[in-house]
Amino acid sequence: MSFARTKPGKGWFATPLFQTVVFAVCMLLTALQSQAQNATPILDFANLVFEADELSQSEDGETILLRGNVIVDDGTRVLIADHLTLNRLENRATASGNVTMDLGEGQAVHANALLLDEPTTTLLLSGLSVRVRETAVLAAAKATTNGQVLTLDYVAYTACNAPCDIDLYRQRSPLPWRLSARKAMLDSRTDNLHLQGVRLELFGVPVVGLPTLSMPAPYVDRRSGFLRPVAGSETGLGTWIGQPLFLTLGPSADLTLTPVVYTEGLVRMDLEHRIHTSSLEAEITTTLDSQGRAGGLIDLSQQLSPDYDIELNLDWAGELERGTLQSLDQTQIDLHQNRLSVESLSGHSFAELSWQQDRILSDEPEWTDLNWDESGASRARYDWRLPPMDNGSRLRVTGQGLLHRKSALVESSAAWDVRAVTQGGLALTPNLEVGFVASDTTGQFSPWFGAQVGAALPLVRQDRWTSLTLTPTLAVSGLTGASVSDSPHEDQTLLSRSALFDLRSTGNPYGHASDLRADMALDVALYPHGSTDGSGLRASLGQRLSWKDTALAPAIAEVQAQTGALQLNLLAELDTWALINGDARADSVQAALPRFALQASVPLSEDIRLSGGYKRVHTDEDQQEINTVRADMQLSSQWHGAVGLGTRQTGQSALTMNVEAELGWNFIGDWVAEAAIRQNAFDVRDQDLSFDLYHRCDCLGAQIGVLRERTATETSYSARFALDLPTLFSRDVTQRVFRHR
Repeated sequence: MSFARTKPGKGWFATPLFQTVVFAVCMLLTALQSQAQNATPILDFANLVFEADELSQSEDGETILLRGNVIVDDGTRVLIADHLTLNRLENRATASGNVTMDLGEGQAVHANALLLDEPTTTLLLSGLSVRVRETAVLAAAKATTNGQVLTLDYVAYTACNAPCDIDLYRQRSPLPWRLSARKAMLDSRTDNLHLQGVRLELFGVPVVGLPTLSMPAPYVDRRSGFLRPVAGSETGLGTWIGQPLFLTLGPSADLTLTPVVYTEGLVRMDLEHRIHTSSLEAEITTTLDSQGRAGGLIDLSQQLSPDYDIELNLDWAGELERGTLQSLDQTQIDLHQNRLSVESLSGHSFAELSWQQDRILSDEPEWTDLNWDESGASRARYDWRLPPMDNGSRLRVTGQGLLHRKSALVESSAAWDVRAVTQGGLALTPNLEVGFVASDTTGQFSPWFGAQVGAALPLVRQDRWTSLTLTPTLAVSGLTGASVSDSPHEDQTLLSRSALFDLRSTGNPYGHASDLRADMALDVALYPHGSTDGSGLRASLGQRLSWKDTALAPAIAEVQAQTGALQLNLLAELDTWALINGDARADSVQAALPRFALQASVPLSEDIRLSGGYKRVHTDEDQQEINTVRADMQLSSQWHGAVGLGTRQTGQSALTMNVEAELGWNFIGDWVAEAAIRQNAFDVRDQDLSFDLYHRCDCLGAQIGVLRERTATETSYSARFALDLPTLFSRDVTQRVFRHR
């Protein structure tokens, strides 16, 4: 019989227990990452409606049976099944046949059967599965919960594009990989996840197994316990292994203890303490070994005044014996400066007063490597920026002072800049900057002045087929000289005056002498209307003229073109002066184009693509020239190949020419066998041979192969292994296994 939408009255079906256990199971199965205590019930059973093809009721009226296309809906989420039985007397509900729980946002739980027994607080799901991402699937033969402990029997997980039933292999090859467990238990009281009979399978073959494994639940962000072991080696002390222990010290602090044991008998203890509150952020790292060597790192920031945003910062590193801290993170050690500072931020303005003991203060030999017991340097910096004015202009005043070993150096500057756009689209950017540098070591006071006027005008023309944009840019800059070259401090290391007047940055942003120059650039963009394949043309050209330089600075040119499958990229550096004064000789062309690169790719047919490139560098420091051409061919549905030719010449060495060929066979599924050869055309003894097996799919990348490299003096063999399992680990190793000379 046809059954219309009916709304039952409130009863045991709407109890908080049912809502809680159903929510706990479904949230775990969908992501295993949600925190149930902060969530809302999955179904509002007090306002539930349902529909079905047939409805029957027992004589006593306590049991209701719904058959055929059963839909239970609370307006937000839906439960679907072939059959649904409600027993009001026993407080039991049973759903069977293609049970689906729609959680919204694309998440759904599938099961063969569902059983809820309120007196025993039991929820049972049989043959359940859930897609936790676009391709990843979690499945189990049975799931039970009493509201506190969730148990999954014969559970499996894979990130491959599998059917919801992971074991459903009809008309498909075995899954490349999956993780399985005989039993998984999640205890919400302790937030522990216990696994029994853990196994990793590759193509249905077990490769790794563990009898039992316990860990914090995936949704637990911070939890005391052991972390994964760490290992390494240290010169003179041998290899070492350590076991970190993570301890939570409340909501705003934690501690990591790592005992380390060396093969030579040394024992070390590392400690890392972290604090994060609304006003204090600190990270303290220390190390102590059995030989009495000790060291520590402190990185601390304490907010002194939230109203004025004033902070006290401490950045310190110290050790009893040089080299002790190298057992920790070397990069972290390099970033420490032994600095104590008070900083203030107000809008975009900044001020700092600091005392520091930096290792590197300048490039002078006697200043390069200061010991920790060396006297420190006091430093003050400020950066004051006024809000933009009504006309769009802005004023910025910056400066710094340094006092070290009774030597003082002061630098300050003020800059005013404007950006104005006319109705015709012309962008004007005038800039003015004045400043001075003073040093009591030399008694020198050096003022300087700079100005720049920049303009850019985009020109756009559109017709029926294309859109063309030309953007010429011109900037004229003038700068008076300022130098403290007699100072014991290196300007580019100590001072921070930027290359404000340059369109292109310079290697020494501070050491400008008096100069007047013009920078010009032209950008071109041409695109057809309605293009969906990226077809178009982009090009740029930049040139500088300098009053100080005896020759024009090199120009930079770049062109990128694409039309359909045809691609062309060109990049060149042009020595404009050599280009003007040179002739048609080859050496003149090389001098005019010290750097040049051209790459092109074009399809010859649906199955053949031709690509090639030319690169050359001809400077005083480096001379190299490379030519390549390659054809990639799809020979059949299972076979592909490639042939290529390349030449290389470095400096005055002889020209080398290599011929390359590849042949690949997609022999089954995602497996590919590939053989390759590279042969030096001028030396038959110079040859490389390789053979590899690849597996390529969305959830498993694998490679195993061997490479033979032969030259005139030796032959070596390398075994190549690579494995990539998403969400598990990635590892790519190439190991040389044999060498013959």
